This record gives sequence, structure tokens and C-alpha cells, in this order.
Amino acid sequence: MYSPIRKYHMHIMEGYLDPIWCVVWFVVMIPFVVVGVMKLRKILRENPEQKMTVALSGAFVFLLSSLKLPFR
Repeated sequence: MYSPIRKYHMHIMEGYLDPIWCVVWFVVMIPFVVVGVMKLRKILRENPEQKMTVALSGAFVFLLSSLKLPFR
């Protein structure tokens, strides 16, 4: 069914979040980044031939994040 109301979901614009929330989300993010880097280093140490796959995966994620895809 067609809805005449258009919805646009975009990134949070710069300067929109209060500084305290920026600090909170930064602190929440730190363990995930640390664990991700540790796992990535382990994978690349055990399988150095996977470097190209990891690089292409990162480029693909960056490409998807830069596109304006409609979400419902």
C-alpha cells in the first residue's frame, strides 16, 4: 500500500548530540573496537592470505554506508 508520507532516515547530523552523549557512546564503543581489532589481528596472523578479503569487506561496508538506501 502506498503511503503519501515520505520518511528519510539519515545519519545524526554534526553538533546534534550533547557532548555528554558523545562521551558516553565513545566509552561504550571502546570494548567493541578493542575486541574487534584483537580478533582481526589473530585472523590475519593465522591466515595472512586473508588480507585482501578483509580489505575488500571493509571497502564494501564503507560503500554501503555512504549510499542513501531507503529503509522502511
